[in-house]
Amino acid sequence: KRNRKKFLPPRIEEYFLLRAERFGEADMGERIPELQTLRVKKVAVVGLGNLGAPSAIEFAKAGVGELRIIDYDFVEGGTTVRWPFGLSAVGLRKVDCIKDFIAKNFPYTIVVPEIHRIGSTEQRADGRTELEIINNFFAGIDLVFDATAEYGIQHFLADLCQANGIPYVCIS
Repeated sequence: KRNRKKFLPPRIEEYFLLRAERFGEADMGERIPELQTLRVKKVAVVGLGNLGAPSAIEFAKAGVGELRIIDYDFVEGGTTVRWPFGLSAVGLRKVDCIKDFIAKNFPYTIVVPEIHRIGSTEQRADGRTELEIINNFFAGIDLVFDATAEYGIQHFLADLCQANGIPYVCIS
C-alpha cells in the first residue's frame, strides 16, 4: 500500500504458514509405549568414547529419566572420526558435550555429569574421595553401562554391581 501524503515506499506485508506439531512427554510415550517405563529409570554410562557417547545419546533418545555420565577426557581432533560430534567439539570435555547436546535435544532426560577418572589417585579440588564419588554416582542406579574398554575398571564395576544387585552391561 502506498501512503500518498508522505510519498513513502510501499509497505510490504509478509505472511508465513507454520506447521503445527505435537511434542511433549505424553506425545513421545504414545509413539513408542514400550519405552514409557524408562521415564523413571536411572542409567549410568561410564566412558564417553567411541561407544559410550553415542550410547548415552540413544539412552536419552529412548526417554531414560536420569542419565549419569562419567568421564575425565577431552575431545581430540584425531578421534572425531569415531565420535558423534565433529571438530567443533575438539578441546571440550566429553561430559560437557554430551550433557549440552542432550539438554538441547532431549529435554526430558536429566543428565548428571561427573568429571572423574575411576581409580585415579589425584587429589580433588572439592575434597571428595574416590569412595565418595563412586558411592554418590552409583546410588539408586537401575543399570550400569560400561563403555570404558579398560579391563581393570570393567572388573571393578562388575564386582560393584554384583555386590549391590545392579544390572551391568559391558561393551567394547
